[in-house]
This record gives sequence, structure tokens and C-alpha cells, in this order.
Amino acid sequence: MELPIKFQKHLRSHIDFSSFILLDMVVIDDSKSVVFLVPRGDDSKYCNIQINSDSKFYGSFDAMMDYAVHFKIISEGYKKDLIKRYESIKHNGGNK
Repeated sequence: MELPIKFQKHLRSHIDFSSFILLDMVVIDDSKSVVFLVPRGDDSKYCNIQINSDSKFYGSFDAMMDYAVHFKIISEGYKKDLIKRYESIKHNGGNK
């Protein structure tokens, strides 16, 4: 998968695109970015947040979203947008 240059310059760690779909990237500042990853297939049930090179795994999408809101990475409104995007991915079979 080829990401746009504006995304590539903010990535701080490796993403396994055979296991995950890039849901979104939030740029905090020039030195900090947060990447939201959701499982690609039915084999993996874990979601992932990468904050720079630190990777955090969650047993559910909701747990990942709760973490992001709790630590003010995203707002409640943006959480709703990401939920819609994730539901669309699941509905359209994008995670196969």
C-alpha cells in the first residue's frame, strides 16, 4: 500500500498492512502523530493505536476509542466520525 507523502512523513513505526487497515492518522504536531489501525480480517480481533513508535493494542474498537477520548487525542465528535468510518469499512467488506 502506498501512502501519500503527507502521511509518510508523520509515520514513526512499521504498519503491517496485511493485518491492519489504516482508519485514520491524527497529527498532533511536527514530532507527534497518532495512527488508528483496525483489523483487516476475521482472524485478528485487535485494534491498534500507534503514538509515534509506541504501539498499544486493544481487544475492541470501543476500547481503543475510549482511550483516545480519555487522553484527549480525539474529541467525542471525532470519535463518532471514526465509528461511522469503521462501520462503513466493515459493511463494505473492506476488512477482508
